[in-house]
Amino acid sequence: MLLETQRLYSGSVESVSGFDRCQHVGGNMLTTTPNLIAVVTGDMRTPEDTLTQLYEDVWNGSNPNTANELVHEEYQIHDRELAAEMQGPALYRALASGTRDIFPDMTVTIDDLMAADEKVALRWTMTGTHEGGPLFGVEPTGQEVELTAIEINRFEDGKLIETWTQSDQLGLMQQLGGELEDS
Repeated sequence: MLLETQRLYSGSVESVSGFDRCQHVGGNMLTTTPNLIAVVTGDMRTPEDTLTQLYEDVWNGSNPNTANELVHEEYQIHDRELAAEMQGPALYRALASGTRDIFPDMTVTIDDLMAADEKVALRWTMTGTHEGGPLFGVEPTGQEVELTAIEINRFEDGKLIETWTQSDQLGLMQQLGGELEDS
């Protein structure tokens, strides 16, 4: 059973001498029997779990302040102008709230997720109605849209620290009736 516990939780085991029951004590997991005490310390989330929770809480709007706990203070995204102005959890929340301002009913679904060490790649789909502010110079259209993207995320100290995103901005602009400018 202890091997299963070590596999499920990314924390470190401080002491072990058997296994029967477990309970959470603060941020740790305590397992006890008359002959056992094992404490698993550290964050028990995997990077995949962290990213999934961020999408559910921050992007889908149930608890944007989750970013304060799960996003590194030095977080940056490599494809947004906003990243030059701020970083950390504030940047992460601003990205989600700015998108929600344009698409108030947006929902983001994680379609695929793959992880290796401290990196998580995912493919996601955002659906929503263009009812908020202008986008690409196009005033709100009331148009329902779908945006797909592929993202690579890097974690440090159990927190999200970097994101690289490639999204179908051209497809989104076409759905809104926008036009490309000649250059």
